[in-house]
Amino acid sequence: MRKLSTFLRAAAMTLFASAVIVTALMLGAHSFAQSNQAVSPGFYQLNFEVYSGGVYTPVSSLPVLSRELILRAYVEDSARVPAQNGTAAFEYCSYKSLPPGDIERADEAPKEACDAGIARWRRLGSRDVNAGSCPHLGVGNACFNFGIVRIPRDVGFRFKFSGKRSGIDSGVSEAANFTWTPAE
Repeated sequence: MRKLSTFLRAAAMTLFASAVIVTALMLGAHSFAQSNQAVSPGFYQLNFEVYSGGVYTPVSSLPVLSRELILRAYVEDSARVPAQNGTAAFEYCSYKSLPPGDIERADEAPKEACDAGIARWRRLGSRDVNAGSCPHLGVGNACFNFGIVRIPRDVGFRFKFSGKRSGIDSGVSEAANFTWTPAE
C-alpha cells in the first residue's frame, strides 16, 4: 500500500509539473505572437477646426476673442483604415523664456521657433482616438479644445500618436502654424 501511495504521489507531481510547463509555454507563445504582430506605418493629420451645431468647420485663422479653436488629430494605417486604438498627445511650440498661461506675455510660438531651437514643444494634453473627444466623428479622431486667444500671433501645433495595441506605428504629425488675427 505504501508503494502505491508513493507512486500516486509521484505521478500527481509529474502531472502537475507537466501542466505548469505546458501553460508557461502557451503563455510565452501568446506573448511572443502579440509582440510580433505586424505593425502598419501610420498616416497622422492635424486639423484646425471650429465646432458649432454638431459640425466641424476647417479654419486656418481666427480673429482674437472670437471662437474656440479645436485641434483634431486623425490617424489611419497604410490601408487607409482609421485607428481603432491609441492616443494623440497634443503639443504647442513654446518660447523657453516665457511662462505658460500668461495672457499678457504669450509663450506660444510659431513652429519655426521650435525648429530653430529657441522654443520647445510643450504638451497640452492627450485624447484617445476612439472619437470620444470628437462628437459626431468616428474612430481615428481625437479632439482637443485649445480655446479662445486674446493676443494676435502664430502658434505651432503638432501631435504625437502612441499606437499601443492599434497595429499602427507610433509617430508624430507634421507641425503646422495657426494664425490669430486682430479683432475685426
